[in-house]
Amino acid sequence: MSKGQFGARDLEKHLWKLDIREYDPAEPTHKQLAQLGQQAAIETAKALADLQARLVHEGRSFTWRIARRELRDSLAKSTTGQKIETLVAQLNI
Repeated sequence: MSKGQFGARDLEKHLWKLDIREYDPAEPTHKQLAQLGQQAAIETAKALADLQARLVHEGRSFTWRIARRELRDSLAKSTTGQKIETLVAQLNI
């Protein structure tokens, strides 16, 4: 049992447990999600660079709060993000 800022913590007590399966390369959905994750990382890196350039051009400050919001919205609207959401829903987690 570790001791934190608010006292001892009992690691055996969980507020919730998530049933997340391990990656299985034989599972087609898992393979698709891995590929889409790579694609999302590429798209997000480009979107981040574009965002930074746009903010500089507009004379605005770059903050991680802005970046998170913009990138989250960008991914949610993208084809890649929508495919990821669809596949995750199919996993019945």
